[in-house]
Amino acid sequence: MTEDFMQQVDGEIAEAMTFYAIEEKLKEQGRSCSDFGIPSPTSVSYSFEPKMINKEEELRIGQEMYAMLNQDQRSAADAILAAHHKQSTTAGSCFFIDGPG
Repeated sequence: MTEDFMQQVDGEIAEAMTFYAIEEKLKEQGRSCSDFGIPSPTSVSYSFEPKMINKEEELRIGQEMYAMLNQDQRSAADAILAAHHKQSTTAGSCFFIDGPG
């Protein structure tokens, strides 16, 4: 995530923005950084222009990438997608994925 922010700001600001973004995602799940022994970040204002997304192109790229996964990667992807597709209003799920890009 920090690498994404570093495309537009310097490293120190990108790190602060990352902690703030993580805190916001945790709040959506009713949690906080402090729940994990991490100090809650101070407010960092960030906003970037929304990226225009071509859904058809993104779907095509996703299908190509899925076809290139090895067995372990495919198992992980299938588990995450299955959890996403069967979301209910009574139980939520949250996956934190670390990776480039």
